Amino acid sequence: MNLFKLCFSNYQKNKLYCVIEKKTYHDLYLDINKYTQGLKENNIKSGDNVAVRISSGYFYTVLLFSCLNIGATFIPLNPNSSKSTLNKTIKKTNPKLIISENVFNEYRNCVLLNNLSNSNQFIEKEFGKSITGSILIFTSGSSGEPKGVKLSEKNLITNISQISAVKPNIPMDTLGIIRPLEYASTITGEILYSIYKKYSIVFCHDITNINSIISSINKHKINMLSGTISLLKLVAKSINNIDSVASVKVINLNGEQINYNSCLEVEKKFPNAEILLGYGLTEASPRVTQARFSKVKCDNDNKINLTVGKILSSIEFKIVNENYKEVKLKEKGELLIKGDNIINQYYKNSFNFSFKDGFLCTGDIFSINDLGYFYYHGRKDERINISGQKFYPKEVEEIIKNFNFVEDVIVSNQTNDHILTTLIKFNEEINKINETKKLDLLKIYLANNLEGYKIPKRWIVVEELPMSDNFKKIRNGKRFIDYIERVVN
Repeated sequence: MNLFKLCFSNYQKNKLYCVIEKKTYHDLYLDINKYTQGLKENNIKSGDNVAVRISSGYFYTVLLFSCLNIGATFIPLNPNSSKSTLNKTIKKTNPKLIISENVFNEYRNCVLLNNLSNSNQFIEKEFGKSITGSILIFTSGSSGEPKGVKLSEKNLITNISQISAVKPNIPMDTLGIIRPLEYASTITGEILYSIYKKYSIVFCHDITNINSIISSINKHKINMLSGTISLLKLVAKSINNIDSVASVKVINLNGEQINYNSCLEVEKKFPNAEILLGYGLTEASPRVTQARFSKVKCDNDNKINLTVGKILSSIEFKIVNENYKEVKLKEKGELLIKGDNIINQYYKNSFNFSFKDGFLCTGDIFSINDLGYFYYHGRKDERINISGQKFYPKEVEEIIKNFNFVEDVIVSNQTNDHILTTLIKFNEEINKINETKKLDLLKIYLANNLEGYKIPKRWIVVEELPMSDNFKKIRNGKRFIDYIERVVN
């Protein structure tokens, strides 16, 4: 079965798909057909690359399915990316067609969305073929060069089925999308999953405006939200009346390290919501693990390092040491995974050193307890070595976050001088003590809870931590170094 058949079997014609634009599932079905014909009129065939740079969530969905139906590769481009970033992606992928809301003058193969098709033909047999397409997404490059991840329909269908199997059986009708559209978590876990479940979707257009997000939740009675813990904390912090978000029944937290106290903050402002914790990566379409916060929050171990849940049933895994030998329970090692939702090679066969005996080497360090719960300890390439003593910055961050005055923190030595540095944001509600005194008390606390070599040497108090467009913390690379230099100077 292809993705279109999976998502559109037995759909209700009058069911609202796109709430703000007032588009029904039948509108979506007809427009997918129309733009499938439009792609054919532009000589797009199976195997061709099609780059899409639009902000409309509705037409994003239409073009995604239109590309898949032809067997083309859908390449999402961030409309807010710089021209140099867009040009790099276009150069790497050499798309046969670029679809945009405004024309790139330097590209002859760019077509305006409104001009893509004038076809009013309806040819239902176009959707019955076994031909399948794919989605090509580039990772953020936080650990180096961005990797091209080509997700097949089999990868996507497997992950949608897995997500559906572990989601709580809570009646829901409306999902709100408050993240950029081009991420695997948005495509699979929100857009495709919602269509599979026949939910209505609210595409929140101004995702940088927290008050606008809260207003959308209240106005459209949104039942489910997904995002990083940093984003949901910002939303929770801005809620003045919990009745305005009473409709929210499920919150998916993923895409970033999740802290126990931060989950409590979100839970307090969304009292009717079940909070789901998870780990995933683009290469896995993206979900790998999942847990319910309500079931794990009473375990004292989770108050220090919160579990990301149990692995999805169809995924094979190993946790290995540097010699690729499996470690014992509760020992730390790199997570290797294999399954139908996981790619088996990168785009153009690059980065193939990331695979070992058919398993994807995630580069993420985990341990697993005797109940099967996974614990994330950091990135393999972020491990810090101080005079032969090795540790992961997340270990230090979790201890610091448990101190009363701290709202959030980043620990890193990825600076020009490689000094172990802490960017710290203090809790605004505790304002009776000045920053110097807070830091002094924090250092005394750390001296009693951490080995001396793990205590950072440089402390920088900031109002906001550096964040990506997807509200993930930036903790390395040029953007991090530039941020450090800017706040220090």
